[in-house]
Amino acid sequence: MFTIPIASPAERFVPEGKLRVARSRDAGKSWELLTKGLPQSNAFALVHREGKDPAGVYFDTTGGSVFYTRTAGDSWQPLAEHLRPAYSVSTAMHP
Repeated sequence: MFTIPIASPAERFVPEGKLRVARSRDAGKSWELLTKGLPQSNAFALVHREGKDPAGVYFDTTGGSVFYTRTAGDSWQPLAEHLRPAYSVSTAMHP
């Protein structure tokens, strides 16, 4: 299970300008913050849409970046930057 921590319901941005993904492998009993490959300064954006697929986990931000992992969140990579806001994130497997 994955989520992106935000400052609060009233302040819907990532705390301290650090983009982190929280991962739980025990149905939410404990959480681990994942940062490898994600911006850790001036990342004042929100996750706009996300998707999980056999090809990996993807999310885009209001800042127009798309990040993905194929390692269950151990490391993240940018897929695209400077995009317009998305209404969904989906993947397609090519043979």
